[in-house]
Amino acid sequence: MTRFLGYMALACCAALPVAAEAQANIQPVTDTRLPNPSVAAATTDTLSYYDANALRVESRGQGLRIFRGINGPVIAETGAFHTFDLTRIVAPSENAIREAHEFNRNYGPGMVTTAVGGLILGVALAFDLNSDSNWAIAAGEVGGGALAIYGARRLNVSYSALSKSIWWYNRDLKK
Repeated sequence: MTRFLGYMALACCAALPVAAEAQANIQPVTDTRLPNPSVAAATTDTLSYYDANALRVESRGQGLRIFRGINGPVIAETGAFHTFDLTRIVAPSENAIREAHEFNRNYGPGMVTTAVGGLILGVALAFDLNSDSNWAIAAGEVGGGALAIYGARRLNVSYSALSKSIWWYNRDLKK
C-alpha cells in the first residue's frame, strides 16, 4: 500500500518544478546579444509609445523572462536561486502593483516549498524501494507529496498574479 501511495504521489508531482530558488532582489538583467543602445533607441523612435513600453513574458524551463517592448531588452529574469521585484517594473499602475505584491509574496516560498517537498518525496521513495515499508517512509512520502502540492499551489497563484499584473500594466499604458 505504501508503494502505491508513493507512486501516486510521484505521478502527481512529476510535472512540478524541483529546482530550489531563494527569494532575493536582483538588478535588472540586460541581454548582451542585443544591439547597442543607440541602435535600440533609433528603432524605438519609429515605434509607438505602447509598442516600445508594453511588457511581455517568456517562459524558459523553470525560469521567466520579462521583456519591454516589441524588440526590447530583458528587464527581469528568474532562474536558479533568484527572482525579481515585480512591483518596481509595473510601478505606474496601481492595479498592477497590487497583483505584483501577490506575485512577490508567493513565488519564492512556492519554489522553495516545491523543491523541498520533491526532495523529501524522492528520498522517501528511494528508501521505500530499498527497504521494508515502515511508518517513517510512509510519512515521508505523504509529507513530501503534500509539501510539493502546496508549493505548486503557491506557484500557480504567483503565476496568475504575474499575468494579471502584466495585463494591468499594459492596459494602463497610453496608446
